[in-house]
Order: sequence, then C-alpha cells, then structure tokens
Amino acid sequence: MKVLDFVKLSPAQNMTILVLSEVSRSEQPSVASDLMRSDRIGAEQVGFIELSDTAESRLQMMGGEFCGNATASLAAYLCATTKKQDLRLEVSGTDSPVSCHVDNKNGEYNVTVDMPLPLKIDEMLMPKLSSSKLTFVSFPGITHIIMENEPP
Repeated sequence: MKVLDFVKLSPAQNMTILVLSEVSRSEQPSVASDLMRSDRIGAEQVGFIELSDTAESRLQMMGGEFCGNATASLAAYLCATTKKQDLRLEVSGTDSPVSCHVDNKNGEYNVTVDMPLPLKIDEMLMPKLSSSKLTFVSFPGITHIIMENEPP
C-alpha cells in the first residue's frame, strides 16, 4: 500500500484533491479513482502536482482535462506555501502556461485564472432535458453543459 501526501481544497464547493506525492502518469487514473471512491476523503476530482521546466508547477488532472477550479486550488496552495501571488502554471488540457493571481485576505484565497479559450461552443434544444436551449462549451477532455432558467 502506497502512502500519498495530498491536500483537499474546496474551490467553489468543488471538492478537489491535489496529490503532492509523485505518481506516474500510468498510475494516476487508478490512484484518482481510489481517492474519489473513499467515503472518508470525499472529493469530486483529483489533480496531480508535477514539476515543470516552464512554470512554477504543473497540474495534471486525472482525465487530462483543464480544470479552472483545480488550477485555482493549486495557485492558492502555492501562495500559502511560497507567499507568491503571481504564478504561471502548466496545466493539462492547455498548450501553454496560464497566469494566476492570488489575493490572500486573512486565509481566504481569491484566485484569478487566465482561462484558455474553448474549442467550440454549441447551442441546441433537447426537449427531454430542458425547456430552454442548452449550451455546450467544449475544452480538450471535457464539455460543460449550461442550462439556464432550470430548477435545481
């Protein structure tokens, strides 16, 4: 059984685990799955912190996608540990490092992340799912669906 160092953060209530221990890319999917399956940890996503030659750090998401919340989490974590407020991070799902700015106000971290542009944005009607149009915003590895004016 391998012991992992990790931190758990809650950006916008999107429970995120950042694994600090070195984990090979081939092992990351199974490690992420095990961490998310654990009832004691309770997380929605897992990212792996890696070394970078071109940025402060690299974030590799378990599915290879870009995640703004996980990127903000890494920026806040690095600010807490290094006191740096302006960071460039290499992130999976992007072609070049993204810039982040962190404001630490009494332990509450507000992070601004320069988001990559989506690959495409599509709108369509799907009457069985929604009475209004759905917007699909596609990034490498992930598509977000925006439903407006729908009850939770």
